[in-house]
Amino acid sequence: MGIRHIVLFQFREDAKLEAVNDSSSIREADIDEGSRKNGATHAFIMEFESVEDRDYYVKEDVVHLDFIKAHITSPGTIVEKATVVDIAPGVFS
Repeated sequence: MGIRHIVLFQFREDAKLEAVNDSSSIREADIDEGSRKNGATHAFIMEFESVEDRDYYVKEDVVHLDFIKAHITSPGTIVEKATVVDIAPGVFS
């Protein structure tokens, strides 16, 4: 098992459904109604072979960085909060 990179998204209350579903990757990552915690409605779960692969994705991957800019850090974005959890085998901290 590699490194699991999990991101939970909470959208602003005034976000339009069309805007939330604008990205096919977000639309296909919907969290089951009964599993929603603390406002999170969508999740991405990715697995990387190594810490180095995960670090490249998080810090250098152009598509990932463009997604963050467009959907998370830009003014007026529809994302209220994004929570990231990384899980590595044998690591507990």
